[in-house]
Amino acid sequence: MTIAAQAPAAAKQPAQPAQPAPLGPLPAALWWKAWVEARLLLAALLVVTALFQVLYVWMSSQVELGALEIFLKTLPRSFEKMMTVPLASIATPTGRLAMAYIHPVTIFVCVSWSIARGSDCISGEIGRGSMEMLLAQPVRRWAVVVTHGIVTNVGALLLALASWLGTWFGIVVMGYGDRVHPVDFGPAALNLLGFLFFLTAASTFASAFGSDRRTTIGWLCGFYLVQLLMKIVARAVESFSWLQYGTYLAAFEPEVLSIHPETAWQSVLVHSSYLGAGGLLCYAAAVYIFNKRDLPAPL
Repeated sequence: MTIAAQAPAAAKQPAQPAQPAPLGPLPAALWWKAWVEARLLLAALLVVTALFQVLYVWMSSQVELGALEIFLKTLPRSFEKMMTVPLASIATPTGRLAMAYIHPVTIFVCVSWSIARGSDCISGEIGRGSMEMLLAQPVRRWAVVVTHGIVTNVGALLLALASWLGTWFGIVVMGYGDRVHPVDFGPAALNLLGFLFFLTAASTFASAFGSDRRTTIGWLCGFYLVQLLMKIVARAVESFSWLQYGTYLAAFEPEVLSIHPETAWQSVLVHSSYLGAGGLLCYAAAVYIFNKRDLPAPL
């Protein structure tokens, strides 16, 4: 009797709606989103980087060492202060090829990738009005930064690898193997990766403050120019040599690593530690600021 009376009551209770499965700390959708947004720019920069390194080896092979050495001797000695390597070393095959890693084309590729992707992490999403939609999903704010940062730095790794493979391929094709060893440019490629990592982290840190990607990019370009001027002044004027301790570009010297292979691997570890620690601090600060700030209305 009691069981029969309880059965209809139980049948009248409304069915509970199925709860959605909770997302993990790093949802696959965030990984896919970061990859889709970065893939076209990454593909274009990889092609430019690899082709430039091959072309640079070819162009270097067209220059006679004797003529280059005579030209370098005509330069004033004060010009050598601004260079990170002795002018005589530039006349060597290794020295000439090492300059490709600080060539304006290489720097442009690195700065384009790091600033474009780093600035898009937070301020870019807010400016497009997509951050509110993204955070309306059951995802954590730090997960947005972490997945975006990992995908971006995997791209940085591929860019550094493309630079080294381009140099290696050019050396093989141009028959430089008897005078230049591709392994000597491995530390330079690692130093390039450290440069990319720090600049990407600094761009993400700046992005955590802003709501307009264009403004963030402007601040980042100004920051890079100031850092570059500090390095130039520190090299050119001995009384201002202390400025090199205030610029991260002091740890970006791939051409020096290539012409000193006996100490290159030890030096690149020191440089990588400096750039890596600075980059991790920037990422940690970006996550902290992003977690604390309120989201403004879309611009």
